[in-house]
Amino acid sequence: MRLILITGDTIDDPLSWVETAGDKPVAGGVVASLAGLAEAVEGDADEIVVILPGERFAIRRLTTPARNQRQLLQAARFLLEDELAGPVESLHISLGADAADSAMGRPIIAVDEAWVAGWLEALREAGFPPDILTADILALGVSGQSIMLVEKDRLRLNMDGEGFVTDRPLADELATEILSSSGIQKLGVIRLGDAVPVKLPEDIAVQEITLPDARHLPAFMVGHMVDNQPVNLLQGTLERGLDWRAALKPWRYAAGLAAACLALWLVTVGIEAMQLHDSAQDLQRQAQAEFAATWPDLPQRNIANQARQLAAEGGASETWFLELSSVLANAMEERSGVQLAAVTYDATEGLVADIRFLDTEELDRLKQSLSAYGIVVEEGRNLSRDSDNAYIGKLYLRTS
Repeated sequence: MRLILITGDTIDDPLSWVETAGDKPVAGGVVASLAGLAEAVEGDADEIVVILPGERFAIRRLTTPARNQRQLLQAARFLLEDELAGPVESLHISLGADAADSAMGRPIIAVDEAWVAGWLEALREAGFPPDILTADILALGVSGQSIMLVEKDRLRLNMDGEGFVTDRPLADELATEILSSSGIQKLGVIRLGDAVPVKLPEDIAVQEITLPDARHLPAFMVGHMVDNQPVNLLQGTLERGLDWRAALKPWRYAAGLAAACLALWLVTVGIEAMQLHDSAQDLQRQAQAEFAATWPDLPQRNIANQARQLAAEGGASETWFLELSSVLANAMEERSGVQLAAVTYDATEGLVADIRFLDTEELDRLKQSLSAYGIVVEEGRNLSRDSDNAYIGKLYLRTS
């Protein structure tokens, strides 16, 4: 059995649902909110499809060549940052399927990550973890075709992976303008019975289907998605994993016993660690005694304490190069997505590191790691690329 949920903007909005056997609806209805869904739906679904409202989604096509998924996502972020004229750190970006025509590019779908993650958490807590999470504008799509869904106060347009959802009558003017300039020759229209038809360009061949009202829309979506699988937003950080609460429920006793054994093991390891620490200190004292007996006239110095003392006194400025280099090396060991291309030191600018990276998020994490060590980090304005299409950027490091 397949369960399809068509949601509103929030978990407190009305929600339509339909159960299917094969490609046929067998039950369905509308509940006041997500909280009432468990009482309405009987039985466990083999697959759960959740369709979110498309107003919050931005859909574009990306034609930039990329060697791998990571480079493709990075290019998508740059494209969206330019088009949306704002930061994209708060967006969840999903990739659609490759187009048959390479010139058409690949769909990229962006949505506020906090909003969609909130929906995902609420669905899982309600007992309906989705196997497919998509948007109505994506569920409407047909490969190689343009589809328009016309409701009384709302219009959705999907043009082979690109499109929009917005309120009427503004949507009518926008759709007419886009269709006129896009060169589309054929358009499929699904119109609800109470919706006023959209005035479309006369040179477009229109094939229209009319549904009596909104109650028939879930059943239409069921039949439509049999042959047209929508883009699944469960990618990257939202990728669907195992529902551990359900999986571990039969094993609670065994898990409790395992946890107790683990706690006992940790206590044992902790005791052994303290014993090893004491042994290490004894060995250090023995080594110092042997050193003093062998070279009685040679003083013993703690280099680390000496360096800290010089720094506190404001002297020995040449030691800061070694300190900054050491901190940079430690921070880069924590980040696998960055490489050191070159390093220089200037008395006025501090340590200057040329960092090679593919993903700006990795560079940001490196800066955060350096800041955690108490280092002041400034990023250079100009980026360059090497022969492998990776970015090279400068970081200026100072101790204060």
